[in-house]
Amino acid sequence: MVEVIFSGFSAQDKKVSATVGDTLLRVAHDNNIKLPSLCQEGDCGTCVVRVKELTPKPAAHHMEEREIKTLIELKHLTRDKAEELQLKQIAHNIRLACQCIVRGDMEVRPME
Repeated sequence: MVEVIFSGFSAQDKKVSATVGDTLLRVAHDNNIKLPSLCQEGDCGTCVVRVKELTPKPAAHHMEEREIKTLIELKHLTRDKAEELQLKQIAHNIRLACQCIVRGDMEVRPME
């Protein structure tokens, strides 16, 4: 189990336990955290969040092409930056909660 801190989704931050391999969206829904989502497949971009890794190694490093495409369309990421991050196997700090796999402790904030 790992810890995920949801900050800014309600009046108080909420720290929850999560299973490695779950998506951030599932963790949020399972813990009654209101995180907007429509398609839940990485196409619409409504579940975009900021992620801060709290573990020494990347907690959510892999980004699928669908997520990259949506983040580029939303202008949160450039194609060049996406290619650089993929080569280094590092995640961008802006992610789609429905596509972001929990791999370690992290803090999650809404996009503002």
